[in-house]
Amino acid sequence: MLMVYAILTDMNKAHDIVGYIYRADIFCTDHIVQQIAGEDSVDDVSGAVEEKLDYIATMFRIDREDELSFDSGDFPKVVFRHHFAPGIDRCSSCGEEL
Repeated sequence: MLMVYAILTDMNKAHDIVGYIYRADIFCTDHIVQQIAGEDSVDDVSGAVEEKLDYIATMFRIDREDELSFDSGDFPKVVFRHHFAPGIDRCSSCGEEL
């Protein structure tokens, strides 16, 4: 039973979000909201990072579903697992590998 659990928890999908590109830097999921909001707090917005990003995007009238409609200098674009280079891509804020 433990072996099955270990296999299931280690499975990564190519479409998993591992980070975000924003203003020519890469950020992990733990630090991207801080990069956009700065000192402004979005702590009152409940939910995960993606929900907070949706909230912020709505404020800036950005359509996150259409990444061709905005630049990563204006709003973060997702980095999927199949886009990143293991051992190379690290968060610009904390230095951890994506």
